[in-house]
Amino acid sequence: MKKNKNSILSSNVSFSFLGRISLRDKTMLASNLAIMLKSGLAITESLDILVDQSTGKFRRIIQSISQSVMAGNSLSSSFAKFPKIFSAFFINAIQAGESSGNLENNLSNVAKQLTKEKELIDKIKGAMFYPLIILILAFVIGIALAFFVLPKITPIFTALKVDLPITTRFLIWFSDLIQNYGFIMIAILVGFIIFAIWLTRQKFFKPVSHFLFLRLPIISKLSRYKNISQFCRTLGTLLRSGLSLDEALQITEKTVSNYYYKKSIAEIGGRISQGGTLSENLAEYSKYFPRLAISMIRVGEKSGSLEEEFFNLANIYETEVDNTAKTLSTAVEPILLIIIGVIVGGLALSIITPIYKITGSVYR
Repeated sequence: MKKNKNSILSSNVSFSFLGRISLRDKTMLASNLAIMLKSGLAITESLDILVDQSTGKFRRIIQSISQSVMAGNSLSSSFAKFPKIFSAFFINAIQAGESSGNLENNLSNVAKQLTKEKELIDKIKGAMFYPLIILILAFVIGIALAFFVLPKITPIFTALKVDLPITTRFLIWFSDLIQNYGFIMIAILVGFIIFAIWLTRQKFFKPVSHFLFLRLPIISKLSRYKNISQFCRTLGTLLRSGLSLDEALQITEKTVSNYYYKKSIAEIGGRISQGGTLSENLAEYSKYFPRLAISMIRVGEKSGSLEEEFFNLANIYETEVDNTAKTLSTAVEPILLIIIGVIVGGLALSIITPIYKITGSVYR
């Protein structure tokens, strides 16, 4: 009998987690739970199957959720015991499904939302992968030249009885600097990068870093489009799940990534609770929400198709994210190649120029 139950899950689905719970893991959890509930299985029975299909940390989490449900707690409150794993969106959508008796559909909506979110993140990562590889390779080659090539070349130039050009003198100075302080400089650089990454992830620094994200060329478009698409798809999914606009805005505020979008959505939610439509309040924050989004939301409010308009907007801005990410990748690649070309050209000039002077003086 258990074998038949397990066959409800697709054959390529097997949760194997080594400590980290990824977005894909949570997507498959919501999707498979929805499939089993639609097939007529009880929640506890479905969770038992998912426990059998999982390993590691995630197995323990699902097992804990299953035990909580068997003890008489609701599914949403059982998920809520793991707030660092499951977002407010995930938990509240399930809670709304339990209240409306539409749990399986809400779980499907959650799975679709998480799938779109993963696709969005993958597009951005994919666009930045090639430029990042070029940057890393350039750094490695630069370190190799500084430590292994320059120390063998520069002593030749220092022994020459000619007036060395400024580029060659700089090369000798840089080689001496690397020989004396190279490892210290690399340690400082690596420490600075680690500190910068840590700093950008700190809550107190987000007003500064997120302000820059909204001002830098190309990156500002990427950040805006990403947050608007998250706002629209999350809000549409929550409204479809049966939540009120006020409740949906409170949850959506927690799902967008940019500090200033979080702040504006929180303020808009407060204004709506006092009266006024969503489009009217969004118009007060036109620097974050473009006219297209406000106009389409206004149309949705008048026609009673607000959810559909949110999904349409999400599709539009997800396409914009994809296009902007490609533009960013296209813009970064030639800049990196130019920088590498300038460095290589400068190195060649520094080496060839004194040699040319020597050969010229010999012929004279």
